[in-house]
Amino acid sequence: AKLALGRAAGVWITNEERSAFWEQVAFYNFVQKFVPKARHRPSPEMWDHACEPFQKVIETLKPHVILVLGQELATHIPSVTSEITLCSIQHPSYSGFQYEPGMTQLASCLTAAKSA
Repeated sequence: AKLALGRAAGVWITNEERSAFWEQVAFYNFVQKFVPKARHRPSPEMWDHACEPFQKVIETLKPHVILVLGQELATHIPSVTSEITLCSIQHPSYSGFQYEPGMTQLASCLTAAKSA
């Protein structure tokens, strides 16, 4: 929510802003199974099995923008129609995560989607 609203680290959003944000977006975990333990990567099979359910969700929700959290995940996202803008940023759990680059990328993607 903070990325989409353009709020930097340490800047709080109100409950009303948070609520309004979640009324306009959907959250989705691409990999449909739990990895063995924290900080472990999904297996090749997990990545492969995630594609079909993802495509079904895309067909149902018909999003304008998909924000992909994580560079590795971005390499596994199947192609989507040209009407959908894909925006990939570093995962917020990454120890070197910074809000500013992600906010800039997301703002650019949202602008591109509005222009399309």
